[in-house]
Amino acid sequence: MRSNGIMGHMTSYCRKDRTTEGARPNQSIDSKNTDVQIQRITDQRKSGIIYNKLVQVNGKTKSAFIDFGSQCTVIKDSVVNELKIQVYDDNLPCIKGFTFGKMQPIGKVDIDLTLDFIKVNVQAYVVPDEFLSTDILVGQNVTELQDIVVFKTSSCLVLYSDKSEANKINIHVMDDISINGMQAIKVRCDENYTGHIYIPGSTSFKIGEEIMILPGVYYVEDGISHIPVISFVGGALVRSL
Repeated sequence: MRSNGIMGHMTSYCRKDRTTEGARPNQSIDSKNTDVQIQRITDQRKSGIIYNKLVQVNGKTKSAFIDFGSQCTVIKDSVVNELKIQVYDDNLPCIKGFTFGKMQPIGKVDIDLTLDFIKVNVQAYVVPDEFLSTDILVGQNVTELQDIVVFKTSSCLVLYSDKSEANKINIHVMDDISINGMQAIKVRCDENYTGHIYIPGSTSFKIGEEIMILPGVYYVEDGISHIPVISFVGGALVRSL
């Protein structure tokens, strides 16, 4: 992996002229402030497509890149202006990893971010547009939150949380079925949805229906999916709705 400095995101991702300094013109860097780091750990040219997502920022759809190596979340100045978000300029850190140096952000903002199955209020640093190729770069102050779980394969990246209220969808068992051991049961969604869903899992101890639905991320196609269920007793009944 080739980075664009001693530490930082990939040069293929950086939109700033690589020969320029990291600081914004006419903006001084206060060396007393704490440094934070933008450090991209994925090569976008090979597998980065799963790290590019559409998210909701204060209710508006924006493009995002999920950066597990970045200590902070960074947002474009133009997006902040468009959404009329209040900017604070106190106690700003220096951000390492842009071009070959470091820079002080324009300011910081608090945003409501909806990403996959999570909805969080998070602080983001505002930078000039030329430093980002997406509207927002989502860092560890989101991905490393205590309740966040990351599901990743070579072709899929999903973030979810048991406590999330974001993007809920109802699912129903299609037929009455008697379960012995573990079995995948066919379910349907209320809407003709295709994509991934997160199920937090649940357990029933009702007599005759002693089952556990396994938590996880499952793929739905045209509103239909299969969910693994474990029966605690032979012949536990799962009823359709």
